[in-house]
Amino acid sequence: MRQISKEQKEIQGTFEPSREVESMKLEEWDGQRMPSAPAGWDYPMQSFWNERCKELKNAGYLAKAVLEPLRSYCFAVKQARDAQEAIMKEGYTIEQIGTKGQTYTVKNPMLDVLKDANKEIQYWSARFGFTPLDVQKIPAVKKEEITMNLLK
Repeated sequence: MRQISKEQKEIQGTFEPSREVESMKLEEWDGQRMPSAPAGWDYPMQSFWNERCKELKNAGYLAKAVLEPLRSYCFAVKQARDAQEAIMKEGYTIEQIGTKGQTYTVKNPMLDVLKDANKEIQYWSARFGFTPLDVQKIPAVKKEEITMNLLK
């Protein structure tokens, strides 16, 4: 089936501007500087934020609409890091004291925090194309490339 042009669709009355790629463009990040990391984040997380912003800018996807989902992604990474640190410090199981003074061993609750954070990281990584497999699914913004012909 061959594709119908925009003009033909307008004549037929079937043109939908919402389906056109040009109308779906997000407002690009217009600032000269990168967006600053959220206030109160420690240096490793600020550095992580800056790296991800640079990756998105280089790919042509840094837009104002992306900043809030990026914040959720970075926060999930912080949760995962903190949970891993706590698990390494406390272990996979911890001792708890019951109501009658008995001691029993339970799974460290930080394992659940880590599990939930990893789900969130996986979700946002796929959306942003931060993993090698997912980066193939997201179309690259084409930039003009200079090609040189070595054979003359």
